[in-house]
Amino acid sequence: MSSFTFLQAIGRGAAALGLAIGVAGFTPSCSSEQGSPTQTGVIQQAVEAGSACTSDNDCDDGDLCTLDSCPSNVCVITRVNGCCTSVAQCNDSNVCTTDTCDTTNFQCNNQAITNCCTSVGACDDNDVCTTDACTGNQCQHTQIQGCCRLDSDCADTSTCTTNTCNTTTRQCSRTSIPGCCTGNAALCDDGNPCTNQACAAGTCSYGNVPGCCTQNFQCPDDTNPCTRPECTSNACTLAPIAGCCVDASTCDDGDPCTTDTCAGNVCQHAARQNCCALDSACADTNPCTKDACDPATRSCENQAVSHCCTQDSDCTGASKCAVQRCESGVCVSRTTSFCCKNDGECNDGNACTTDSCDVSNGRCTITRTAGCCELDGDCFDGNPCTSDSCNTSTKVCENLVVSDCCVRDGDCNDSNVCSADTCELATHTCKHSPISDCCTGNSDCTDATACTTQSCASSRCSFVPVAGCCTLDADCNDGNPCTTESCASGTCSYQPVANCCRTDGDCVDTNTCTVDACTNNLCTHTAGQDCCTIDAPGCGSNPCTKCDFSASKCITDPVCADAGTAGTGGSSSGTGGGSGTGAVGSGGTLSFEGGIPGTGGSSTSDASTNGDKSEDDGGCSCRTAGAQQSASFGWMALAALGLTALRRRRR
Repeated sequence: MSSFTFLQAIGRGAAALGLAIGVAGFTPSCSSEQGSPTQTGVIQQAVEAGSACTSDNDCDDGDLCTLDSCPSNVCVITRVNGCCTSVAQCNDSNVCTTDTCDTTNFQCNNQAITNCCTSVGACDDNDVCTTDACTGNQCQHTQIQGCCRLDSDCADTSTCTTNTCNTTTRQCSRTSIPGCCTGNAALCDDGNPCTNQACAAGTCSYGNVPGCCTQNFQCPDDTNPCTRPECTSNACTLAPIAGCCVDASTCDDGDPCTTDTCAGNVCQHAARQNCCALDSACADTNPCTKDACDPATRSCENQAVSHCCTQDSDCTGASKCAVQRCESGVCVSRTTSFCCKNDGECNDGNACTTDSCDVSNGRCTITRTAGCCELDGDCFDGNPCTSDSCNTSTKVCENLVVSDCCVRDGDCNDSNVCSADTCELATHTCKHSPISDCCTGNSDCTDATACTTQSCASSRCSFVPVAGCCTLDADCNDGNPCTTESCASGTCSYQPVANCCRTDGDCVDTNTCTVDACTNNLCTHTAGQDCCTIDAPGCGSNPCTKCDFSASKCITDPVCADAGTAGTGGSSSGTGGGSGTGAVGSGGTLSFEGGIPGTGGSSTSDASTNGDKSEDDGGCSCRTAGAQQSASFGWMALAALGLTALRRRRR
């Protein structure tokens, strides 16, 4: 039994003995007054500090957790720190402890509650990726979405990304490894529709798509001046050029009144003289003719209209007292009520006639004034390209030419070789349609790309691709996975990808002790087994090897292997830390006999727990201080319990 256990037993015995003694001399009796039982059965009033006394017994307050004394005839009551007789005395006002009173040794126990808190500061878990909070006196640690602590927190399932954690922002970043893929060709998409992507052995490869294009200049031209190369939906086509011709057969405009020719790859349509396509083209401004176009001969026919007139003189059959007038193109006989004797009697009130009297026969002569009018209808000239009206002030017809009016395509020639001139016969208006890719100078030829040289020849634009020019990074694709292609200011540039390779030969270094290989377009250098470059003792892990420079290999040194190693009086140390004697041999090895302390040596035994001692001759001993401390505590406990027992007995 240890001294601590022994002293505990003594203390308990003393307490029990004192309790027995106190009980033996105590017979409880009660009275109507409050107080505590005494030795004689008299109810003792509660004692307070400062009460008068003659001995320590007079100051006993019945509380096991106080030391009661009577110095200078005044009670002094001192509470024993940490002592308790009830749970209420152990309340430390801390919500994060569970308070109990151990009635065996009368000691308070304030056990901390796991994960309890009273403020946020008590919940700091030193984790940058959690938000700490104290809710209901319990610590809460909420993970911050997307936060990382180490690069390993950013690991994903792809072998084609380099994943790192930014220790400043605590955010993961993932960088794609150039040219790497995981069996899915879609991961190799370079954004160029003119390459076929493939993934083999973890490496992207690219092949050109035959006939594919992204720009017009990538398409070959043919020898036909009336087509131009175009890139449509990534395929080259030859688009026809509107209005372009190679001979007159392609210039037929369907108008029988034009002569169609091809000049400078541009169709020309010259109007034929006296040709007509419509009756309106045959108008001769004579109201006494019926104007028509013979569709067989395309010639105009102007047939005289019977009984038609343009002036009074065209009318016959006048008598002395009757006049013939031409009204609205028809001769009309107007009977006069009298024969005339002078011109005044012949006035018909028409400002557009000259009226006179032929006194020889008494007949009036009415002569229409050429160009005179009273109504707009008097001014009709049969030309659809004039606006006919009568100026009522001057009685003169005005036949104004209608701007851009036409009756045939020839009327619309604007002398511009880059426009197709046609006459819309339904409206008699000219239409000037621009001819695609037609030009009059180099400045007319622009295709919005910096990679062609533009020029104008024979009224046609020519676009010649500039060698080595680019507009997009994709135009610079050289099919080499070890270059990064870019297009800047119309010029391709190629930057080598660091540590990239296509064959093992690209990875050869100056170290003969590495196996150099190209894997997934990245060079690897693996150390060769038993390879060496320096002839030094201990090549590899065997002291009897040396380096063969011719083969860069470690080989056994036959001289060292045959001779062995000899020594006398060697020494060794064992695990126990003592001194030993080495064995002497010729060409042999060393043997050890260690771990046993000799004279004058020292050792420390693990058996020194609880103060036990282990010694050797001339050695030292170790003892723990725990026993001495336990004994001191035991004696203190015995004294306190003994004092309690004595108090009880005195009562």
